[in-house]
Amino acid sequence: MEQMANRDTKAIWLYPYDRPHNYLVTGIEPYLDLYRATGAKKYLDAALGAWDLYHDNWEHIGGSLPEYIYSIAEDGIYVDLYAASEIKYSLQNQPMSLKMETQFPYDPKVGILVGNDRPVKNKIRIRVPSWASKKMSIMVNGREAGSGKPGAYFVIDREWQNGDKISFTLPMDFKVTKYTGLEKGFEENHYAIEYGPILMAMVGVKAKKFDIGVKAAPENIKKLLNPVQGKPLHFSIEGNSEFEYWPYFEVQEEPFSCFPEFISIGTISEFNSIK
Repeated sequence: MEQMANRDTKAIWLYPYDRPHNYLVTGIEPYLDLYRATGAKKYLDAALGAWDLYHDNWEHIGGSLPEYIYSIAEDGIYVDLYAASEIKYSLQNQPMSLKMETQFPYDPKVGILVGNDRPVKNKIRIRVPSWASKKMSIMVNGREAGSGKPGAYFVIDREWQNGDKISFTLPMDFKVTKYTGLEKGFEENHYAIEYGPILMAMVGVKAKKFDIGVKAAPENIKKLLNPVQGKPLHFSIEGNSEFEYWPYFEVQEEPFSCFPEFISIGTISEFNSIK
């Protein structure tokens, strides 16, 4: 917070790119919320400083984002992030390309099409994100090549033919985290929910602004969430029709909380073990 208030450009790179809710721009909103709630000038200073950093460095930030999807190595390539994209590169003096097709995070399926003029043996490394809920099965041309552990790369070392296809489904699941910050009134019974890398917000679709909460124990909330038809990443809450869970980055003017109060308390370990 102090770095943003002081316009320290290093603050820009403290937000990991595989967690969309942590982008610098959306990261400004919590400080504005705290300023509106408390009137403390330190929160306003942090928000204004972050905005200046974003505005002054947008050309650099925006132009560099595609660089984080792939990383080229002497013996192959790394696939680091998941976004519809295409890269053309040279390996062993042979032209190659990868074309990624996905609608992530709204759909966890990913397909990568290999392109080359002649067969080339090299390594394609697929990153299995640390937030993955289990090992990730990876297919090549419809056959399982193996499975990768969360937080590691799965290496596919083979002779690649033009038209080879890599496919996998990112293992997304719910995780609950108890609030451990210093904000008064949040000391007990307040929890955040993530779905894969997405921070979810409990949105009051019918409730008043200060009524954000749910009558459920944290270990039971996962069993109460049901996908809203036609709205990817939106979940209704069984028995609580006035609230829904949405991605935090989709919230506009609706009343919401990323750390709503849970009326009945259970154990976090039991919640996270539910599959």
